Order: sequence, then structure tokens, then C-alpha cells
Amino acid sequence: MAQIERKSDVRIAGLALNMKGVERALDAGVDEVRYVVVASETFNQKNQGASIKETLTGLESIAGCVKESGRVFSAVIGASFGCPFEGRGHDRSGS
Repeated sequence: MAQIERKSDVRIAGLALNMKGVERALDAGVDEVRYVVVASETFNQKNQGASIKETLTGLESIAGCVKESGRVFSAVIGASFGCPFEGRGHDRSGS
């Protein structure tokens, strides 16, 4: 981040998978933090080491942390349109 030439019309976003990633993104000076929940249970487990339910449980505290910092928070649904592990019609129940 320190080597990026900042422009006033460009917002820099950091993608975070958990609270530790959020803290690192904020410390690095991003303008926006994007928190990922993957639509596929298998992908979420492989990507974040947690179930969808566990990932969603952290959403509120992570959003609060980002908002307290004065930065923009966005939640992102990963593998929304297909999963490399479960295919296109994977289970979206979140269980």
C-alpha cells in the first residue's frame, strides 16, 4: 500500500476473510474493506477455514469495526454464480 500512488478519484479496497485480515487492511490504509462469504460450503471451508454459518456470525462485529474506523464496509458473496468444487447449482442453503 505504501508504494501505491494514491489518486483522489480512486478508492482502494482490501478483501478480508476474517477479523485479522480486516485489522491488517485497516492498518494498511485501505479506503474500503470487503468481507467475503462464499456461497458454497466447500469453497468457504477451503478459502476461509470456516463454515458459512461461522463466517456469517463474524459479519456484524467486522462491519462494526470497519465502520468505527470511518471506512466503507462491503459484504461480498463469493462464488455467487458457480463453484469450482460444487459446480454451478451448488447448495445455497448456508447450512
